[in-house]
Amino acid sequence: MSVLVGKLVSLGLDDLAIKELRILKRRLESGDGAKRKPAKTSAAPAAQTLAELLNFGKPEFAGAKLGLVITSQLQVLRLMTSCRKPKVIEDGFEILHTEHPSSPTRLLLLAAKDSKDQKQTDRIVRQMQTLSEILLSLCPSISTADDALALESRLSISPEVSIQIQTLALHNRFLWWGLAGHKGDQSKEILDPFLRCLSALARRNQTGALKAYQVAALAMTDIHTLISDCSDSRPRALRTTLAGIFRLLSSLSKEADLMKEAVRWTLEWQKTLDSSVDSDAKRCSVLARLVALQLKDPSNDPKDEEVLLSLLEELERPFKGESSEIDELMTEISGVRRSAISVIAQYRSGTGSKVQLSDGMRQMCESVIFLLPRLSLRYLGNPPDVKAATKDILRYEQRRQFITKSALHAIDSALFLVKMLVGEGRATWDLVDSKLQDCLLLSDRLDPSSGDVVVYDGSSSASYHVRISNLYYTQYLNMRRNPEGVKDGQQMRALRRSIDSIRQRSQQERRMAQFSTKLERMAEYCKTTARYDELFQTLLTLRDELISDGALTLAVEKAATRSPKDVWGEDDAASVLGRTVHSLLKVQLRYLKVSASTQLVDESWTIEEKGAVLEHQLDLFSTQSAETAPAEKLLSTIFSELLSVYDQGQYPIRRLRTLIRRLSLDVDQDETVKEVLQTELQSSQLAKIDGCGTKDEGLQGYLGHYRSFAATITELSENAPKLDVLKQGLATWFSIRSRCPNLAEFEKQIEDIPGLLAHLSVVGEYLQMKGLETVRVSALRLIAEINEYGDGVSIPDDLVLSFTDLGAQWLQLGYSGKAGLAFDRAMVYAARNGVTTYATLQLHLAHCQYLLAIGSFDKV
Repeated sequence: MSVLVGKLVSLGLDDLAIKELRILKRRLESGDGAKRKPAKTSAAPAAQTLAELLNFGKPEFAGAKLGLVITSQLQVLRLMTSCRKPKVIEDGFEILHTEHPSSPTRLLLLAAKDSKDQKQTDRIVRQMQTLSEILLSLCPSISTADDALALESRLSISPEVSIQIQTLALHNRFLWWGLAGHKGDQSKEILDPFLRCLSALARRNQTGALKAYQVAALAMTDIHTLISDCSDSRPRALRTTLAGIFRLLSSLSKEADLMKEAVRWTLEWQKTLDSSVDSDAKRCSVLARLVALQLKDPSNDPKDEEVLLSLLEELERPFKGESSEIDELMTEISGVRRSAISVIAQYRSGTGSKVQLSDGMRQMCESVIFLLPRLSLRYLGNPPDVKAATKDILRYEQRRQFITKSALHAIDSALFLVKMLVGEGRATWDLVDSKLQDCLLLSDRLDPSSGDVVVYDGSSSASYHVRISNLYYTQYLNMRRNPEGVKDGQQMRALRRSIDSIRQRSQQERRMAQFSTKLERMAEYCKTTARYDELFQTLLTLRDELISDGALTLAVEKAATRSPKDVWGEDDAASVLGRTVHSLLKVQLRYLKVSASTQLVDESWTIEEKGAVLEHQLDLFSTQSAETAPAEKLLSTIFSELLSVYDQGQYPIRRLRTLIRRLSLDVDQDETVKEVLQTELQSSQLAKIDGCGTKDEGLQGYLGHYRSFAATITELSENAPKLDVLKQGLATWFSIRSRCPNLAEFEKQIEDIPGLLAHLSVVGEYLQMKGLETVRVSALRLIAEINEYGDGVSIPDDLVLSFTDLGAQWLQLGYSGKAGLAFDRAMVYAARNGVTTYATLQLHLAHCQYLLAIGSFDKV
């Protein structure tokens, strides 16, 4: 019957073979009559499974009967292999274990013990070898290509059961070596397959890290008897395989958060290394793994500090080893960094364990974190040039891709630690500068072709250049607040580093780093320290930065419809740009040589942009003295360029405004300016201009004001001004004032209200000088009515004094009633806050004259 079953199995007739095996099993058990009937009664449904056919209870067989039982079990195992049903195999696994009474391994050892001749022993050896091979065939392939198939529960047994069956198979292989007296290669035929089976378990595990480690550790315990006599004197191949097993067990226990177990396996791994054979990189990798694990659960053991110190000493030496070993070393060092930063963060926040972190351990953890960016740079090396060999370029690119993720983490950790030390006041300038420069260089090398290094997790946080720039700036501010112990020039270097680290980055990054603000601070520092050449270059950079950020574009958009005061005064960016443009001119005039003067505008700018900047430069001379030769020359140059930019056909109103400003400056006038203005005022084109069809349509509301201003200022420069022209100008402004109920409407037609008030004062003084008191009343009344707009036009004193002067003028002309009304309004405004004693005194003196004039002596 046993031979028949064997033939049926070999022919693939599994159903017939199972039927015959059931009959054979009953006959083999027939000698145990007491147990046979209940077993037979309960076996009827269970006999349908192959697992039941393996179980012979607690057999007491011997001789030929024992051999038939063993043969039957092997045939059942072959049927399990051919049916490929995971449930059947897993149900029979308990019986296969050596501790089960019916275990085939146990029965084979019993048969070998009772063997009486060599022929029978040889047969048992062959059966033991066959059992080992069948057990391996019950498990899915350990190839990575078959991982998907192995994880399909309907086709393959679970990875946890597989490793146990594979371990049993390897154990049986070792046993048949002993029975046969065979001296096999433990490394190649036992431990290396076991390592590959463990690796498959680690890859395919789906039950959690803890379960995977427990299964792997149990398998290692089962196979430990095979390697218990292995020592370091064994061949290198054996030590290498053992190192792989211990390393894998260390990784599994680490993932399961069993740090003590991980340390134990790592120490076993370390014992397998030989300094005369294994490379420095490999030995340093094991040391780094050990340190990372010990830092996961720090203690006060001095040995932990010694291990960390030895790692730091090893990392200071050059890397020696194969490329794969150096790659592994960088991975393990990254693990040390993660553990170190976690320890520091925990103890800084007070959430650490009860064990106190010693100063020495803390400093060494900080050293490891700071060392990682430099180690990454050493690993990467210098980027190859364009003439380098293709293999060098490819190798560099491979290294860059491999190190990118861990290197970004290294930069993050180093920046976090720098920020922490700076915040605690423990950071020296040399330390901060050295570590930030390492991070900056590493960030550039990780992605030199891109203007922005993206954080690997896709976060939208600031780029590393922005963060480094801000850290430098923070250090600068700290030095400025606490200058004690700061060496000369360190503040300047910190601020310059902050600017240089972001100077070549994208516009978005520079905006995030507040590049303009830092440039302004640099300009202030250069001015304070009398570094005028650097001040000028810094201001140029600031100007270009603001323009690239859109400040000039915004100013040009406003300049098309609004006055220059609104263009450069309302928006923050435009206001900073305006101050910068003025500062550049001031530095040129006061501190630099004439030869150092730069171009006033950039040729790449549009006509509107050039005109807006040149007009703003021209405004500076309304408050800046231009009596020196360089100032006069610069003023003349600005004016000439403005006239060339503002063509009369396209920009007639802005051209007229430029001529008015040039003529109103308190300098020795060039007669050509007045001639040009007079010519254009008299030209039919300017006389009929309404702004339509030109690029000045948005400024049409200011045209009446400009015409009157140009006519009156030109007339006042004549030897004998015409009164009709002055009256016409006053009438025009009165008309504008009557149409504008509020300041906002008035500003839409009057470009510079303070300038108009100053001009009206000049007109009034001229009329007073000529004795034209009646006309002067009109000028004074216009001044008073404009001042009544209040805030944004005049100060309280101006309002009081304007009505005081108007009342005094009416009184001089003999209109006491109108004078009294003017003084009454002055009295009302004088009662408001902000009026000075001087204005009040002038009002009272003029009012006394009024009371004397009307004969109210009791009120004087």
